[in-house]
Order: sequence, then C-alpha cells, then structure tokens
Amino acid sequence: MPGGMELVRVDGGPRIAESLYTGNFTGDYDTIVVHDAPAYQIEYDSISSMDPGFTWNRTESKGDCQMFGADIGEGIYICLRETGDSIHLGIFFILLLL
Repeated sequence: MPGGMELVRVDGGPRIAESLYTGNFTGDYDTIVVHDAPAYQIEYDSISSMDPGFTWNRTESKGDCQMFGADIGEGIYICLRETGDSIHLGIFFILLLL
C-alpha cells in the first residue's frame, strides 16, 4: 500500500514532472513498479494458522477484549493485541439473555 498513484511521476525525459494521470501515459500495462516507495504490507491469515497456542486475555481490566452492545441485550467482543510486528484482531458475538 504505497499510497496514491497521483504522486507517481513519469520516469526521465522532458515529461518527468508529469503525473501518470495527465492522459499522456502510453501503453496498456497491468503492473506499475515504484522503486524505493515507503509502504506497508498487509497480510490476512487466521491466528490459529500463525500461532496455534494463541489465546485472548478476556479479563475485564487490561485484557485484549472489550464488549460493546451489552446494554441492548446483544454483545460483541472486539479483541486486539499487538504481538511483535503483528496485530491480532478478533470478534466474538454474544447473545445476552436478560
């Protein structure tokens, strides 16, 4: 996710200041490679496939999860934990019988 393509400029020659969106970009390309661009790489995978022993800390204070919607009889736990350079995110739906 290197950001918007409007920041990418034509490489070399007198058109170096032109954006790729000026309408003068020749060719029908499937891929555009931007070298040395700052970016984030995001990968989605199940937590159990990455760390089979992983468990959430569901304690009320300082846990990984927080409940929303309990006051209307339905609840959702949203859990978030940073582990090293990874972020784990989980959602649990709970029906509360009041």
